[in-house]
Amino acid sequence: MSELVSNIADFASGLRTLHVPDIECSLQPMGREYIVGDRTVTPATDVLLGQMEVMRVEEGLVLYRTTAKDLCTMRTSNLLYPGLKIVLLLEGESELAYGELRLRLRACVPAQCAAVVALARTERFMRQWREGRRERKLVLTLSPEWLQAAGIAQGTMQDFLGRHLAHVAWQP
Repeated sequence: MSELVSNIADFASGLRTLHVPDIECSLQPMGREYIVGDRTVTPATDVLLGQMEVMRVEEGLVLYRTTAKDLCTMRTSNLLYPGLKIVLLLEGESELAYGELRLRLRACVPAQCAAVVALARTERFMRQWREGRRERKLVLTLSPEWLQAAGIAQGTMQDFLGRHLAHVAWQP
């Protein structure tokens, strides 16, 4: 665990300019059908200054981490696979949507810096970008199979996981 925390700190120091193909490639393990909602954005457009990475911690357990400054205002979306999403905003703000569920996370507000969301089926995820806005975020995705194998998908948790877009604010 301490190695993971150290790795996260090192991650923030490697900022670079990212383009849509960089983002599409890094997000493949989490979903499919990445869509940029701005027709003026091309594969050569600078869209982020930062870093993003998807790490398979183990089968069914995926960690997404990003530290970024939006270089343009737009919306992006992709289809996400079923599972439990644990979102933790470490710095900045983020506007997210899982289907009809809209979330505005703010790191400086303890009751608004994290959320847990159940995706009982494949769902469209959307992120609203704002030029100049910064965010540093971790998203842990637990697949239904991983939750079952770990013995977590029982009782109240099983009910929560079965309710598509069930969510709860979380204060770490």
